[in-house]
Amino acid sequence: MCAFRAIPVASKICSKKWDDRAFELHRKKLAGIKPSIDNSAPKQFNHFKNNKKKQQLQEERYYEIQRENNILLGKMSHIMASRGGVDMSAPARGPADSLNRSYRVRELEKITVENAKLLQRLQSKKPSISRVALERDFEINEQRVEQISEFSPKRSVRRTRRQHGVDDGAELDLDALDAQAAEELEMEPVDVPQEEEDSSSSSSSSSSSDSGSDSGSDHEHDNEQNSDDE
Repeated sequence: MCAFRAIPVASKICSKKWDDRAFELHRKKLAGIKPSIDNSAPKQFNHFKNNKKKQQLQEERYYEIQRENNILLGKMSHIMASRGGVDMSAPARGPADSLNRSYRVRELEKITVENAKLLQRLQSKKPSISRVALERDFEINEQRVEQISEFSPKRSVRRTRRQHGVDDGAELDLDALDAQAAEELEMEPVDVPQEEEDSSSSSSSSSSSDSGSDSGSDHEHDNEQNSDDE
Protein backbone atom coordinates (compact mmCIF):
# COMPACT_ATOMS: atom_id res chain seq x y z
CA MET A 1 0.00 0.00 0.00
CA CYS A 2 1.32 3.49 -0.93
CA ALA A 3 2.29 5.61 2.05
CA PHE A 4 1.20 8.90 0.38
CA ARG A 5 -2.28 7.76 -0.57
CA ALA A 6 -5.14 9.63 1.14
CA ILE A 7 -7.34 7.97 3.68
CA PRO A 8 -10.48 6.61 2.00
CA VAL A 9 -13.66 8.44 3.03
CA ALA A 10 -17.33 7.83 2.40
CA SER A 11 -18.01 11.39 1.11
CA LYS A 12 -15.36 13.70 -0.27
CA ILE A 13 -17.61 16.76 0.06
CA CYS A 14 -18.21 16.21 3.77
CA SER A 15 -14.53 15.44 4.34
CA LYS A 16 -13.54 18.73 2.65
CA LYS A 17 -15.98 20.70 4.81
CA TRP A 18 -14.58 19.12 8.01
CA ASP A 19 -11.00 19.86 6.95
CA ASP A 20 -11.85 23.49 6.16
CA ARG A 21 -13.58 23.92 9.52
CA ALA A 22 -10.61 22.43 11.37
CA PHE A 23 -8.22 24.75 9.50
CA GLU A 24 -10.36 27.79 10.34
CA LEU A 25 -10.41 26.86 14.05
CA HIS A 26 -6.64 26.45 13.93
CA ARG A 27 -6.23 29.95 12.45
CA LYS A 28 -8.45 31.46 15.15
CA LYS A 29 -6.41 29.78 17.88
CA LEU A 30 -3.19 31.09 16.37
CA ALA A 31 -4.62 34.60 16.22
CA GLY A 32 -5.71 34.43 19.87
CA ILE A 33 -2.37 33.25 21.25
CA LYS A 34 -0.64 35.86 23.40
CA PRO A 35 3.05 36.39 22.59
CA SER A 36 5.59 35.59 25.22
CA ILE A 37 7.93 38.32 23.91
CA ASP A 38 7.00 42.02 24.06
CA ASN A 39 7.27 43.26 20.45
CA SER A 40 5.76 46.71 21.12
CA ALA A 41 7.76 49.92 20.54
CA PRO A 42 9.84 51.07 23.49
CA LYS A 43 8.77 54.08 25.50
CA GLN A 44 10.28 57.34 24.29
CA PHE A 45 11.66 59.88 26.71
CA ASN A 46 10.73 63.56 26.67
CA HIS A 47 14.24 64.83 25.98
CA PHE A 48 14.12 62.99 22.62
CA LYS A 49 10.82 64.62 21.63
CA ASN A 50 11.49 68.17 22.85
CA ASN A 51 14.77 69.90 22.00
CA LYS A 52 15.17 72.35 24.87
CA LYS A 53 18.36 73.87 23.49
CA LYS A 54 16.69 74.75 20.19
CA GLN A 55 13.73 76.29 21.98
CA GLN A 56 16.08 78.40 24.10
CA LEU A 57 17.93 79.73 21.04
CA GLN A 58 14.66 80.65 19.33
CA GLU A 59 13.42 82.50 22.39
CA GLU A 60 16.68 84.47 22.62
CA ARG A 61 16.46 85.41 18.93
CA TYR A 62 12.84 86.56 19.26
CA TYR A 63 13.81 88.63 22.32
CA GLU A 64 16.65 90.31 20.41
CA ILE A 65 14.35 91.13 17.47
CA GLN A 66 11.76 92.59 19.82
CA ARG A 67 14.41 94.76 21.53
CA GLU A 68 15.64 96.14 18.19
CA ASN A 69 12.08 96.89 17.12
CA ASN A 70 11.47 98.82 20.34
CA ILE A 71 14.64 100.88 19.81
CA LEU A 72 13.60 101.69 16.21
CA LEU A 73 10.10 102.64 17.33
CA GLY A 74 11.54 105.02 19.94
CA LYS A 75 13.75 106.72 17.35
CA MET A 76 10.84 107.18 14.96
CA SER A 77 8.67 108.63 17.74
CA HIS A 78 11.43 111.10 18.65
CA ILE A 79 11.83 112.21 15.02
CA MET A 80 8.10 112.75 14.61
CA ALA A 81 7.85 114.69 17.88
CA SER A 82 10.84 116.95 17.21
CA ARG A 83 11.21 119.51 14.36
CA GLY A 84 12.99 118.28 11.26
CA GLY A 85 16.35 119.65 10.19
CA VAL A 86 15.19 120.35 6.62
CA ASP A 87 13.63 123.74 5.92
CA MET A 88 10.38 122.89 4.18
CA SER A 89 9.66 126.55 3.37
CA ALA A 90 12.36 126.66 0.69
CA PRO A 91 11.01 127.01 -2.88
CA ALA A 92 10.78 123.78 -4.80
CA ARG A 93 13.21 123.39 -7.63
CA GLY A 94 12.10 122.38 -11.11
CA PRO A 95 12.97 119.09 -12.70
CA ALA A 96 16.65 118.81 -13.48
CA ASP A 97 17.66 118.59 -17.13
CA SER A 98 19.28 115.42 -18.30
CA LEU A 99 22.99 115.64 -19.03
CA ASN A 100 22.53 113.49 -22.17
CA ARG A 101 19.60 115.46 -23.57
CA SER A 102 21.48 116.87 -26.58
CA TYR A 103 23.01 113.47 -27.37
CA ARG A 104 19.61 111.76 -27.23
CA VAL A 105 18.09 114.43 -29.51
CA ARG A 106 20.87 113.92 -32.07
CA GLU A 107 20.42 110.15 -31.97
CA LEU A 108 16.65 110.52 -32.49
CA GLU A 109 17.18 112.81 -35.50
CA LYS A 110 19.70 110.37 -36.95
CA ILE A 111 17.30 107.43 -36.58
CA THR A 112 14.46 109.45 -38.15
CA VAL A 113 16.59 110.33 -41.19
CA GLU A 114 17.70 106.71 -41.64
CA ASN A 115 14.09 105.48 -41.45
CA ALA A 116 13.02 108.04 -44.06
CA LYS A 117 15.82 106.94 -46.42
CA LEU A 118 14.90 103.29 -45.92
CA LEU A 119 11.24 104.03 -46.67
CA GLN A 120 12.19 105.91 -49.82
CA ARG A 121 14.36 103.03 -51.04
CA LEU A 122 11.57 100.52 -50.39
CA GLN A 123 9.02 102.65 -52.25
CA SER A 124 11.31 103.20 -55.24
CA LYS A 125 12.21 99.51 -55.51
CA LYS A 126 10.41 97.69 -58.32
CA PRO A 127 8.60 94.51 -57.31
CA SER A 128 10.18 91.22 -58.34
CA ILE A 129 6.78 89.51 -58.72
CA SER A 130 4.41 90.61 -61.49
CA ARG A 131 0.76 90.68 -60.54
CA VAL A 132 -0.33 90.43 -64.18
CA ALA A 133 1.86 87.36 -64.72
CA LEU A 134 0.44 85.68 -61.63
CA GLU A 135 -3.14 86.29 -62.79
CA ARG A 136 -2.30 84.98 -66.28
CA ASP A 137 -0.75 81.81 -64.84
CA PHE A 138 -3.77 81.38 -62.59
CA GLU A 139 -6.16 81.60 -65.56
CA ILE A 140 -4.06 79.08 -67.51
CA ASN A 141 -4.14 76.67 -64.58
CA GLU A 142 -7.91 77.06 -64.27
CA GLN A 143 -8.34 76.25 -67.96
CA ARG A 144 -6.21 73.14 -67.57
CA VAL A 145 -8.23 72.04 -64.55
CA GLU A 146 -11.45 72.46 -66.53
CA GLN A 147 -10.03 70.41 -69.40
CA ILE A 148 -8.90 67.46 -67.27
CA SER A 149 -11.82 67.46 -64.78
CA GLU A 150 -14.84 65.22 -65.21
CA PHE A 151 -17.10 67.88 -63.68
CA SER A 152 -16.63 71.59 -64.15
CA PRO A 153 -14.84 72.98 -61.07
CA LYS A 154 -16.13 76.00 -59.19
CA ARG A 155 -15.03 79.17 -60.89
CA SER A 156 -13.12 81.79 -58.95
CA VAL A 157 -14.89 85.02 -58.04
CA ARG A 158 -12.17 87.18 -59.62
CA ARG A 159 -12.42 85.39 -62.99
CA THR A 160 -16.23 85.48 -62.90
CA ARG A 161 -16.15 89.22 -62.27
CA ARG A 162 -13.70 89.75 -65.15
CA GLN A 163 -15.78 87.66 -67.59
CA HIS A 164 -19.03 89.47 -66.75
CA GLY A 165 -17.51 92.94 -66.52
CA VAL A 166 -18.27 93.45 -62.82
CA ASP A 167 -16.09 95.67 -60.65
CA ASP A 168 -14.18 94.09 -57.77
CA GLY A 169 -15.97 96.29 -55.22
CA ALA A 170 -19.51 95.44 -56.45
CA GLU A 171 -21.52 92.52 -55.12
CA LEU A 172 -21.66 89.44 -57.34
CA ASP A 173 -24.68 87.06 -57.41
CA LEU A 174 -23.04 83.66 -57.92
CA ASP A 175 -26.36 81.78 -57.94
CA ALA A 176 -27.67 83.87 -60.86
CA LEU A 177 -24.43 83.38 -62.77
CA ASP A 178 -24.55 79.61 -62.22
CA ALA A 179 -28.15 79.48 -63.45
CA GLN A 180 -27.19 81.50 -66.54
CA ALA A 181 -24.29 79.15 -67.26
CA ALA A 182 -26.59 76.12 -66.94
CA GLU A 183 -29.07 77.64 -69.42
CA GLU A 184 -26.24 78.30 -71.88
CA LEU A 185 -25.11 74.67 -71.62
CA GLU A 186 -28.67 73.41 -72.29
CA MET A 187 -29.06 75.69 -75.33
CA GLU A 188 -25.76 74.63 -76.93
CA PRO A 189 -26.23 71.95 -79.67
CA VAL A 190 -24.53 68.63 -79.14
CA ASP A 191 -21.96 67.93 -81.86
CA VAL A 192 -21.92 64.28 -82.87
CA PRO A 193 -18.62 63.14 -84.42
CA GLN A 194 -18.65 61.88 -88.04
CA GLU A 195 -17.34 58.47 -87.02
CA GLU A 196 -20.29 57.92 -84.68
CA GLU A 197 -22.76 58.91 -87.46
CA ASP A 198 -21.13 56.48 -89.91
CA SER A 199 -21.20 53.68 -87.37
CA SER A 200 -24.87 54.34 -86.54
CA SER A 201 -25.87 54.39 -90.26
CA SER A 202 -23.93 51.19 -90.96
CA SER A 203 -25.54 49.47 -87.99
CA SER A 204 -29.04 50.49 -89.18
CA SER A 205 -28.36 49.26 -92.74
CA SER A 206 -26.97 45.96 -91.47
CA SER A 207 -30.02 45.45 -89.27
CA SER A 208 -32.37 46.12 -92.24
CA SER A 209 -30.42 43.72 -94.48
CA ASP A 210 -30.53 41.05 -91.79
CA SER A 211 -34.27 41.44 -91.42
CA GLY A 212 -34.72 41.19 -95.24
CA SER A 213 -32.61 38.07 -95.48
CA ASP A 214 -34.53 36.49 -92.62
CA SER A 215 -37.87 37.22 -94.31
CA GLY A 216 -36.60 35.80 -97.66
CA SER A 217 -35.39 32.60 -96.06
CA ASP A 218 -38.72 32.17 -94.31
CA HIS A 219 -40.57 32.64 -97.62
CA GLU A 220 -38.42 30.00 -99.40
CA HIS A 221 -39.00 27.56 -96.54
CA ASP A 222 -42.79 27.98 -96.88
CA ASN A 223 -42.64 27.30 -100.65
CA GLU A 224 -40.70 24.06 -100.08
CA GLN A 225 -43.30 22.84 -97.59
CA ASN A 226 -46.15 23.54 -100.08
CA SER A 227 -44.39 21.61 -102.85
CA ASP A 228 -43.89 18.61 -100.57
CA ASP A 229 -47.56 18.61 -99.64
CA GLU A 230 -48.61 18.53 -103.31
